[in-house]
Amino acid sequence: NATQDFIPESKGIYAWFLPIWIYSEDFESQLGIIDKIHSYEPKGSGSGNIKFHWTEIEIEARRKLKNRAIKSKVTRNQWESMLKDPPSKLATEELMMVSSIFSQPLYVGKANNLQSRYHQHVKGQPNKPGQLQENTFHTRFAAMSEELELGLGVHNLIFACLKTDVKKDEEVDDSIHELLEQIVMAFTRPIFSLR
Repeated sequence: NATQDFIPESKGIYAWFLPIWIYSEDFESQLGIIDKIHSYEPKGSGSGNIKFHWTEIEIEARRKLKNRAIKSKVTRNQWESMLKDPPSKLATEELMMVSSIFSQPLYVGKANNLQSRYHQHVKGQPNKPGQLQENTFHTRFAAMSEELELGLGVHNLIFACLKTDVKKDEEVDDSIHELLEQIVMAFTRPIFSLR
């Protein structure tokens, strides 16, 4: 990644985003790929019991992804026209990539050293000594990518970070990093932050 050297070696929170680029020349397939990733649920099904006063009901449920219907032929036609015009395609690809920041993050975390954490995720190293390899974002994302046959790795994603170091003369409880991480997670609901 050409920008990895700009990641600060300081405390902060960070997020991984799916880059929005042209995954498929078919418009519905393009939306389907993005939906599969943002709707990914490793379990896919679940069961439980609901207890009433005199009875109990056992329920089993399975998630089914509903394909996004494109009602406008204009959008589909614009997509096809853009693909045929190289300057339009290049401009669209650049704008799509920048617009990735408007998407839901896949993962949100905190780190004492943002640059180190970036490299841990890209290389698939545990965040803490003794941590199981299966608990890493890298491993879980790779499993999803393989399951959905996407051919994407963490190195293909966008890493965005925010330094949370405070001025040395200010006294701020170190738990502010965890609080900020939890607030951002609550608002953005990143699918890979839950283990």
